[in-house]
Amino acid sequence: MTDKRRLLPALQDMLDESHSSGNMAQDLRDLLISVYPDVENVMRFASQPATLANDATPSVENIMLAKTGGTTTITDFDDGVVGQTFTLLSAHAVTITDGTNILLNGSANFVMAAGDSLTLTMFNDQVWEEVARKVLLSPAFPTHFEIKDDFLYTTFDETDNWISFEGSGATAAAVVVAPEGKIDMISGGVGDANDGVVLSRILTQKGALVSDGRIIFECRVSMDQQLGTNLCWGLSDKLCTDAERNMYKVNSGTVSDGGLTLTDAICWAFDTDATANNKLQFVVEKNGTINIAAAEDADSVGYINDSYITLRIEVDPDGAARWYRDGVLAKSKAAALRATSVLIPFIGANSADNADIATVMSIDYIYFAGHRPATN
Repeated sequence: MTDKRRLLPALQDMLDESHSSGNMAQDLRDLLISVYPDVENVMRFASQPATLANDATPSVENIMLAKTGGTTTITDFDDGVVGQTFTLLSAHAVTITDGTNILLNGSANFVMAAGDSLTLTMFNDQVWEEVARKVLLSPAFPTHFEIKDDFLYTTFDETDNWISFEGSGATAAAVVVAPEGKIDMISGGVGDANDGVVLSRILTQKGALVSDGRIIFECRVSMDQQLGTNLCWGLSDKLCTDAERNMYKVNSGTVSDGGLTLTDAICWAFDTDATANNKLQFVVEKNGTINIAAAEDADSVGYINDSYITLRIEVDPDGAARWYRDGVLAKSKAAALRATSVLIPFIGANSADNADIATVMSIDYIYFAGHRPATN
């Protein structure tokens, strides 16, 4: 209370004097320090990141910005207080462990690469909760490549970027230029072998090797209805073919090959025949094994017709993978893929097994990023 009684008259005097001196900012700083000596330390903590100790439970006392101090896996941050928020910038490849002391989105460990950041808040005593993260392709690897096709031109690029096929009962991928560019892919509704429409990167040689560095796939998509359809968006180790087969299908709790016969792949999927038939699915295949036991693995959020969603997949050099929906981490999986996998973007639409209704899938953009090998 004494400090408050000192602060208010002093602040009024400072304001009166600063109108003539023009040095209000410096006067305010000096006043705050004279009344609250610790404020100088707080100001320093807020502007300069501290380097944490390289141990499993580094101290974050009085810290608002921090850098990792090494590669030791972190299981807790010591000396925090309720109400404290701090942001951690990773200067190393380091794992933050989800558990009793640190609650991370998706209830999964965060394998941070150099350049990633994580913001945590202690809402309850001795429990840190994730409030934000930023995942970078990483400036530490300047040899990365990026492709973003926003479909702003009148013609779908099948010369340099993409290859596509459609059955006689489907409609080929085509650019819709207004209002701001997209492509539409329309599956057939007959229920035969000619109902599919697919696209992929034009060559597997234009793909990304998992072990070379983080791979990112992202697309913004919508569909006009959810009955009698089978859709996939993700990364494949094979090109699409003129048989217009999809990556996977989901039927009554089981995920199976959609006709493309992959070895290593990862995607978001949607299938009318799934048990969770209004939700997207997480699908991954490692060395020929789908979802470990080929079991359905549905997202918790349903889909609303004719609404755009942004679907993102990230794969780390060790094969760990994450699925994001509209920027929110939906699922993580360690060792999801082999480090030797070479992956390319793949998007497909087909009629479902048990019902067949033509479906319009719209794609606002496709983004793909990876790393060139040292020999390229």
